[in-house]
Amino acid sequence: METSICVKHQTSIPRQYKNDMGEVYFSHIDKDASDDYVHFFSVREWAKIKRMYRNPVRMASIISGRMLIKKLIAERNGNAFTYKDIEVLNGTDGIKGQPQLYIKGELTDISISISYADGYVCVGISDKAFVGVDIEKVRLFSDCFVNMFYVKENAETINCMNGIGQTEMWCIQEAYLKAMGIGFEVGLKGLHIRLSDLEQCDAKVISSSENGICQVICFVNRD
Repeated sequence: METSICVKHQTSIPRQYKNDMGEVYFSHIDKDASDDYVHFFSVREWAKIKRMYRNPVRMASIISGRMLIKKLIAERNGNAFTYKDIEVLNGTDGIKGQPQLYIKGELTDISISISYADGYVCVGISDKAFVGVDIEKVRLFSDCFVNMFYVKENAETINCMNGIGQTEMWCIQEAYLKAMGIGFEVGLKGLHIRLSDLEQCDAKVISSSENGICQVICFVNRD
């Protein structure tokens, strides 16, 4: 799979970002989020969350991301829906796969994406484009790791980058695959990304880094 991506860089991570394709929000994870939040979720939503009870950090991350989406969708609809009316379920079996948005039991065509890293959560929402978000703690990857996950010509370039550049490239791949709803199924070596300055490209990416965190927002046209 080959795709051309137009990248726009920002000097700091926006806590709220909106454009004509969608909106993205970035926030701290509520580290105290736990069973106290059960009344905000449907039974089938809580089925995923309660599987994390042995991992309170992961559980708090999942709750925080879904609560943020519920809040945003409720506000966009004039609070006409309760938080239980708004469900975030994963596509495969409600537990795994791409997150999907349901309102009053009906699957919507609103694209959503969630990412967590180092105490932060990022969510993307769009009813005009496919959206994928990814946040990662900035790190330097080993040559062996890069060669394992990238096609040869991309690996040679990425091995020469610093930690921010390498993390950004990783986030771009993840965000694009999330937006397309295929995750790692295609295999990163099966994805060839061409970075472009042209507006006419397959996907548009907003990239930023701050305080050791890299954030990438990817919008893919539905046409």
